[in-house]
Amino acid sequence: DRIMTEGNIFIIHPLSTFRLVWDTVLLAAIFLTLLLLPIRIAFYKILDNEEDTDDKLLWYPITIMIDLLFMTDVVLNFYTGNVASKQNPPKICLDRRIIRRQYLKTWFIPDVLSSIPFDIIGSEITIHENSSAQALTIGASNVLVLAKVLKVLSLFRILRVGRLHYISKRWIQIFEISPLLIRIIQLMVYFFMIAHWSACIQFFVVYLRDFPEKSWPVLLDIQTSPIWAQYTWSLFRSLSHMITIGYGKAPPEEVIEVLLIIPSMLIGAFFYMMIVSQMTKTISMFRMGDLRYTEKLKEVDEFARKFHLPGDILQRLHEFYHHKYGGSINDEDELIKELPLALKIDVVKCKNAAMLENVFFLRTACDGFIEQFILSTKSVVFMTGDIIIRTDDLIENLYIIKKGTVSIEFTSEKNTLNDEIIVRTYGFFGETALLLHRRAEMMVYAETPCDVILCPQYIFQSLLDFYPLFKNQMLLVAHSRLVLQGLNPDEEAPDLIESFQEALNDKGAVSSSQDILELASQACLDTQGMEEFRHRNTVDYSVFRTVVARKKGEKAPSSKTPIDVNNDGFSKDNSIHLSVSIHDDRVNTKLSDHIDLKT
Repeated sequence: DRIMTEGNIFIIHPLSTFRLVWDTVLLAAIFLTLLLLPIRIAFYKILDNEEDTDDKLLWYPITIMIDLLFMTDVVLNFYTGNVASKQNPPKICLDRRIIRRQYLKTWFIPDVLSSIPFDIIGSEITIHENSSAQALTIGASNVLVLAKVLKVLSLFRILRVGRLHYISKRWIQIFEISPLLIRIIQLMVYFFMIAHWSACIQFFVVYLRDFPEKSWPVLLDIQTSPIWAQYTWSLFRSLSHMITIGYGKAPPEEVIEVLLIIPSMLIGAFFYMMIVSQMTKTISMFRMGDLRYTEKLKEVDEFARKFHLPGDILQRLHEFYHHKYGGSINDEDELIKELPLALKIDVVKCKNAAMLENVFFLRTACDGFIEQFILSTKSVVFMTGDIIIRTDDLIENLYIIKKGTVSIEFTSEKNTLNDEIIVRTYGFFGETALLLHRRAEMMVYAETPCDVILCPQYIFQSLLDFYPLFKNQMLLVAHSRLVLQGLNPDEEAPDLIESFQEALNDKGAVSSSQDILELASQACLDTQGMEEFRHRNTVDYSVFRTVVARKKGEKAPSSKTPIDVNNDGFSKDNSIHLSVSIHDDRVNTKLSDHIDLKT
């Protein structure tokens, strides 16, 4: 959008840095005008042609500078592009003819009227006539009346207020500020400005009536006070009306004062209502996720009361929702579902950038692989102590740990590994059972709360078929984990002998899998290398943990331990194992052999 054709070389882009700085300066000039203009009229008596020379020296430079800024802005608006916000998507017009035509139809006349220094022209006429020898003639008096009219026309400067909305829209487009926040700021600024003008008007009306005996300035005895004191009492009185807490220090004694107070009170009540409603709306918008989370916990508590759930289960429910949502529920999945495919892919990639960078087979994958993978997976949560996979379970997914730690205990009859394997963030498991098309021969426990990504079996098989590098990487990991258990991969998977050999000959797969192979099995290490690896990994951080016989309720060597299924008083070989598999509404239990059913 910033590219301009050759014929539009001198067109200013509406979102350029120059225009942003210029709008900021113009905004300051508008606020200064709104502050100073009513003060000059009400307190410095410029309409009476009685302005002091010292006052002129104070106001003239500021007024002239502001008028020059406004005149310059009129010229720049003929060369500034427009943002067509009504179009979808919004477009920026940089065509000079369209810009001029649109500006002449909209803001040109208000901007020109607000840029003419009527008050300065009126003051110069007053000075000239007062110094003339014929100052008392009828013609001179008419000229002085004209000067007053010109000074009244200086109120046209307030037409610039309309530009505030236009400038605020530009700021929203450039800085991506919340429109609700801008709305609140605008309301508060308008509220103060109206209070400021109301204060000046109330004092000016009393001044025009030459301070009647029952007027509020006389009751306060401020008619001869310094200007700053008069303005302070006027502003206090105006704010008291607008926020409806009273009438200032002195209540109204005359009908004309009551007539001025009534609209002030109505306007103040309206702005108070708008500010409170907008702030409430803004706070609720910022905390919508927190509110949804609170509602979810209320539903959980109601569910627990209805079905008389024990306190420990309720506590686990609260821990689950806290881990899953982190105190704020946002409809991320629903939002992503609504997106078009290309945008959805980019958003999901950004969302899972850390995983794509750290999971080794995703880091080396092509774009097509990544897109198919991230669009087909789903996220699940396991809490500390949950059994993720049991022996003889049917493995239907590849499990990738996005965050957390799990322990794997191999349960094959031929297994010679007496250690549990600890798999941490960005690790994975389940690939061996998927490749060998067999049930699980391991127990997988959640050592900590885990966020896990599930890749369905049909997607896993599809990726194996179409992406040879991924297939060889998975074969290498499966081969290594079989070796780790003391198993012969050729005997365990005779159908994959050639595939294992091809994977071992794939230099790309071996190179990209080197680190994970060491963690998976240490098959590439000799006995001395294995001991060094174990020594490098202490108990707290090891990928191994010795499987020892545990009594009921006793924790494992790690400080964060899965649920123990060993019974009290038995060694590992003679312990009672009770596995409970819950699938939908079916509960299947299986006791180990040679155990008396009654026992």
